[in-house]
Amino acid sequence: MNMIDNINDIDDIPKKSLVKIKKIRYKKERKEILDKIYEIIGINENNKIFYTHEIDLDENKKQKIEELIPEIKKNFSVSSWICLNNSRKMNKKHVSIVRYILKDMLIDYSSMPCKMKKNDKFINTTQYNII
Repeated sequence: MNMIDNINDIDDIPKKSLVKIKKIRYKKERKEILDKIYEIIGINENNKIFYTHEIDLDENKKQKIEELIPEIKKNFSVSSWICLNNSRKMNKKHVSIVRYILKDMLIDYSSMPCKMKKNDKFINTTQYNII
């Protein structure tokens, strides 16, 4: 059994250990960030689907996700997140941030590549279903 299994309250954790376990220390803040992400991408009780092109083509959504980056870096362990630690410019940085947050918060989702017709043109996109 590890140290986390025996802890009933965040105050029981030694301060030095808190650095390593952001999932416990920032539980409320992480949930708030997830809720903000859901609001940005349009996920709610009635709609559990979003498409990558909806984020890629909407500058407003990109800007809102960009504004969350300082909060994300504070409340999530992002050292392995390529989208936030790579000096090169990424094509789908904002979609990657959403995916990393879903994965880190243990949200089950499935993805499926698909083509959609928009303005008489077909575009390649990915459909994400939150389970």
